[in-house]
Amino acid sequence: MAKFVMPTLGADMTEGTLVRWLKRLGEFIKKGEILAEIETSKGVIEVESFATGILDKILVEPSTEVPVGTVLALIREEEKGLTEAIETPSAGVPTDISVAPTVEVETPLLPGVSLEGGI
Repeated sequence: MAKFVMPTLGADMTEGTLVRWLKRLGEFIKKGEILAEIETSKGVIEVESFATGILDKILVEPSTEVPVGTVLALIREEEKGLTEAIETPSAGVPTDISVAPTVEVETPLLPGVSLEGGI
């Protein structure tokens, strides 16, 4: 399990308020995706996940003020094979689909019909 903790977002930051979660319990999250919004004395900051996996447990509810370093949630890290299967297409799914070339066939004009469409 990876721990998602209240980060230090400034030299003088000692605590922060969890504003809201941007992922739901049980949802898949990739490393680098925004997981939560944290309010500091300088404003609201989006905080990204440093792990890939499933949001397994939320330990702090929105509007709660907690000290820096507090574990906010747990992310169940997926095994490498499962994560790769989610992120890459299966071997049975074609990724390079070719299209048959267009064939142009010329047909003779009908007697009495000009190229401009007049008769």
